[in-house]
Amino acid sequence: MRIKRVEPIAVSFPMKKPVFMAGVEIRRADNVLVRIEADNGAVGWGEAASAPTMTGETVESMMAAIGYLTPALEGRPAEDIAGALAIMAARMYANSGAKAAIEIALHDLVGRATNQPAYALLGGKQRSRMAVLGVISTGELNSDLRDAEKKRADGYAAFKIKVGIDTPLVDGERTRRLCQLLGGDALISSDANQGWSTQEAVQYVRAVADAGLGFFEQPVKADDIAGMAAVAAAAECAARPKPAACAMRSGSTSMSRPRPANRASPARPRCISPPRCRRSPGASPSPTRDWPTT
Repeated sequence: MRIKRVEPIAVSFPMKKPVFMAGVEIRRADNVLVRIEADNGAVGWGEAASAPTMTGETVESMMAAIGYLTPALEGRPAEDIAGALAIMAARMYANSGAKAAIEIALHDLVGRATNQPAYALLGGKQRSRMAVLGVISTGELNSDLRDAEKKRADGYAAFKIKVGIDTPLVDGERTRRLCQLLGGDALISSDANQGWSTQEAVQYVRAVADAGLGFFEQPVKADDIAGMAAVAAAAECAARPKPAACAMRSGSTSMSRPRPANRASPARPRCISPPRCRRSPGASPSPTRDWPTT
């Protein structure tokens, strides 16, 4: 079974309700579908979303990328998905969304042609059930509370709160209120979509230290490894009673307090490297762990 045709299709669908994220308001789903047809008539479908601030890709760029990759794919064995990935990587750097849509379509194609579920092509079933993530993203406290309450009543047990929409303290208070509403049995995360500086993200994790978050996604820019390390260290410190090495001046939770110009600031403690701020072996993880983005 060989790949006969790769066809990208641009689509734009209105959202049932807008999604508010850091620096962006999404009212339409601008995506690219990929249809791959094999020489035996089998067809598979894939999809990727436009995400210029995250993957750097737009609908137009993905259409162009898929068109550029197509000659290297057509005629290849459809079952050799690993080989297709290697060919795409060699032919074009980055463009992960476009490549993912092709990879999804190949899995769909091979699964349909061989009557196998997708998990069989991905190494086998790991679980039979998983929690569906309910995204809370109106960006306003009262409407977020109503949305969260409805999702909980509908049976959701995992939630993601979009932050980076307002200041860290305002978003922190909104997060705390949502965590209180949803309760300790739910898996709750927050996502700043790379919208904050390190100082702002640190201020946020300190504001929500005991709120009950499971993790904090994309606090800073994806390539800011030092910033992510600083946020993770601050979360470790904020998750337990603060020793002297973790306390900020005057009890402040902010790392971005302005200083008068041309005036030396006194040295102040940092929560990045002191041993007392590090989690000891066997200790429970912080409620607000940062996860690097890809």
